[in-house]
Amino acid sequence: MANTYVKRVMINTGSSADILYFDAFQKLGLTDRDLAALTSTLTGFTGNSVSPLGITTIPVTFRGEPRSKTLMVSFMVVKLLSAYNAIIGRPTLNRLRAIVSTYHRIMMFPTRAGVGEVRSDPRESRQCYLTATTLLKKPRTQLVGTVPQDPEDSARDPYSTEKVLELLLDPSHPDKLVKVGSGLTESQQVQLIEFLRKNEDVFAWSPNDMPGVDPEITQHHLNISPDARPVKQRLCKFAPDQQKAIEDEIARLLDAKLVLEVKYPTWLSNIVLVKKANGKWRMCIDYTDLNRACPKDCYPLPRIDQLVDATSGHQLLSFMDAFSGYNQIRMAPRDKQNTGFITHNGTYCYKVMPFGLKIAGATYQ
Repeated sequence: MANTYVKRVMINTGSSADILYFDAFQKLGLTDRDLAALTSTLTGFTGNSVSPLGITTIPVTFRGEPRSKTLMVSFMVVKLLSAYNAIIGRPTLNRLRAIVSTYHRIMMFPTRAGVGEVRSDPRESRQCYLTATTLLKKPRTQLVGTVPQDPEDSARDPYSTEKVLELLLDPSHPDKLVKVGSGLTESQQVQLIEFLRKNEDVFAWSPNDMPGVDPEITQHHLNISPDARPVKQRLCKFAPDQQKAIEDEIARLLDAKLVLEVKYPTWLSNIVLVKKANGKWRMCIDYTDLNRACPKDCYPLPRIDQLVDATSGHQLLSFMDAFSGYNQIRMAPRDKQNTGFITHNGTYCYKVMPFGLKIAGATYQ
């Protein structure tokens, strides 16, 4: 590191950041001038957070010549007691294209001269472990999970931990309310509201504002196996209050033009009602038989650790939530009737991609 041989470096595939401890930072001859400001915090698996002193970028060479590789690594500098001098996390391991084997105590990575290797020293590893245990002044108990005892607690709707302000974008449409954080400065709030008003037409305020994805770009295909025998499930009976909930939901779907009435469907599935935390019913479709007849799409979904790593070093994190995302993708015309489901008032099928289909997630990605 920085043209200095450094021992006691932890290779941690569970860390989303590269860490350099302040003692090692000083011993490398680095000063405050080598630190760049950093506003983000580090949070461990215990939930404890620490604010880094800053971030420093130094060259790190893995292994000696000729099978070596040098990378410029951006370390978050923290002032904490540790048995290690530094931690190499996933950002650098991914760039290094390293493969780590804890069983063989080796890390391998490609270089121009072949495969480079870095092996751990068992004595150093043992010494680090002993040092780490002595740093623990008293045993700590980590609570990893609790079960709410009050049933009312589990029925509460999600809420923001920060106070929010409800603002009206268009006075002529009182339903077009947006929520912004109260922690914004006055100038930030003005800029944000102005930005939202300029892009008011981008947001979907109701299903009628949701044109969906152009079918020429993508449609959802079921690809039912030609050898599969179509299954028509028998109508299940529901209590009066459940039937009323189904009728209301069907009316909403018809009004939004998400479903249509179908005659002589080949496949027919039943409705399953699931009670929400607020006591209302959620209508689902049991596509078990249909899913058995469809091949699985092995499209790789994004890994959560890669998504987390992508946020490292950024001051702000923004999310965009698609309005009824699945329902913005239309079903292929020949597969619409195969999504058919039965109710006590008739049979319907989806015009858009519904929840519950085996490969819907891959199509959405």
